[in-house]
Amino acid sequence: MRAFLNAAKPAGELVVVYEYRPETSAPAITAVPVPIEPDAARATDDTKTCPQCAEQVKATALVCRFCRYEFGPPPPPCQLGVGV
Repeated sequence: MRAFLNAAKPAGELVVVYEYRPETSAPAITAVPVPIEPDAARATDDTKTCPQCAEQVKATALVCRFCRYEFGPPPPPCQLGVGV
């Protein structure tokens, strides 16, 4: 016996549908493992790590899209010979 679950979450509501499918002579679908690259390898110069949730966000982000952590304002551009 096999049971399948289909879930969809459109516009604020959760819809769950259970479906019974009797055994057939067709072979079962098998999962194929896919290598996952480490987070450090995915990080590029245009991203930064959120100090609260450790997710990668865009370097220009003011608020983390995962945990809503608010980054401080960006530092002013450095001018050579001024403010030594």
